[in-house]
Parts: sequence; structure tokens; C-alpha cells
Amino acid sequence: MKSTTIYTNGKKTTDAGIMNEYLRDFSRRELTRFIDKVMLLTDYPRKRFFNWRYLCCCMPEDAKDAVEAVIGHPIFPRNNINQSCQESLKAASSE
Repeated sequence: MKSTTIYTNGKKTTDAGIMNEYLRDFSRRELTRFIDKVMLLTDYPRKRFFNWRYLCCCMPEDAKDAVEAVIGHPIFPRNNINQSCQESLKAASSE
């Protein structure tokens, strides 16, 4: 379980860092519009975006896809070796 926690925290830190770096130069109005567009694509509550941004929970793959769709190009590292946070938690709970 400990290795899963380390993996999950690493993913949260990486994903939030990438997103925050991209959003750093947005004005308040631009940020609001960006969040609105992402939330429309994902159907998550608006507060969930801030949970992802401030490391409260993992960012699911569909949310990463929505962020990249709004931006227009990929920003998150994607490789097939890494599992998503949900898959790693599922694997740890079955052990």
C-alpha cells in the first residue's frame, strides 16, 4: 500500500504542477472561462477542478483529455507503462 501512496502522490504532484504552470499566466477572466469549458466537457463539479489543482485528489484521465482538448495540444505526459491513480489503487486493494 505504501508504494501505491507514493505513486499516487507523485502523479498528483506532476499533474498539478504541469497544469499550474500552464495556468500561471491566465488572467482571472481567462481562468474562469477555461475552468467552465473543462467542466462542461467532464461533467464534474466545479470544485473538483480546484481539488486537482491544489493536490487534493488525482486527476482522472478523462479530465486530462478535457484540459488538453480545451488547450488544443497535449501537456500531460502519457506513456503506457504508468497506470492511472484509480488502477494503482485497485491493484493495491486486491493484494
